Order: sequence, then C-alpha cells, then structure tokens
Amino acid sequence: PLTAQQLQPANPEEDKALALVRGKAIAPPRIDRKDGFSRITGQIPRADGKRLFDTQLELNADERLTDARCSCNHYQQ
Repeated sequence: PLTAQQLQPANPEEDKALALVRGKAIAPPRIDRKDGFSRITGQIPRADGKRLFDTQLELNADERLTDARCSCNHYQQ
C-alpha cells in the first residue's frame, strides 16, 4: 500500500485531505476486519474545528474500495 507521503492529489479536495493526514490533524482511524473485509472509520474535523464529520471506507480482501461514506456536505451532494 502507498503511504500518505507517496500519494499525489488529483483535485483540491484531495490536496486538503492529504494536508490533514500529513499534519496529523485527524485521530488514528478504527479498523475492523470481518469476513474478508476491512472497515475503516474515523472523524475528520471541519476547517474551523467546530464540527466533526463521520467517515467510513470498506475494502475487500484485495484491498479494493467497495464502499465509502462521509457525513460532510461535499460528499452528500
């Protein structure tokens, strides 16, 4: 797998997300493994720090993304 330092953002949103990861502005995610799937959940702070957004990724046994969710407005559009 790629590390955060190896990733290259494809758009401004990804660039901001990588800045959060690289700046350690987010808490380590929770990783649950079951039936060949990995579910990664965490919370991402809004830029002003007044709200947290719930996020979730699900990966299959080949580490391919099978589901993604976020409670932020950008994802809900």
